[in-house]
Amino acid sequence: MKTKLKYNCYLAGAMHKRLGRDVLAEREHAKVICKQLGLTYYDPAEDELIKPHLVIDAKPNIRLMRRYVAKDFKNLDKCSAIVVLTGDNSSSGTLWEAARMHFIHGRPIILVAPRMYDRQLTNFSTVLATKICATQLSAFRYLKRRLK
Repeated sequence: MKTKLKYNCYLAGAMHKRLGRDVLAEREHAKVICKQLGLTYYDPAEDELIKPHLVIDAKPNIRLMRRYVAKDFKNLDKCSAIVVLTGDNSSSGTLWEAARMHFIHGRPIILVAPRMYDRQLTNFSTVLATKICATQLSAFRYLKRRLK
């Protein structure tokens, strides 16, 4: 059964071991841009109870992590593309999300990765991503053009 696409993009990126307020601010900025450009999005951080003043736990309990993975994959499957907000800094969750988008759906992987964009960093993602952008704005503008 084919899943109906509901969102233009999935907001991905490293969360664990980062201060909650930094993660939330980064995602809020992305949402503002999406709204300005008329893009729909799914943000997995919205219902994960991130506390702004705390570092996000890299060791949540396994039952909670299984719930997050199932929820995120269910919503990822409804997205036209994935936009990785922390493209220069990989995370295991983002890796699996991008792999699912590429290998299962063949959909675009767009990285916000200023160091890769400026050729200060090169890795597998540099070669395999659909598009590497220096800023969130350029990433979402690219997505908007691609969806037309």
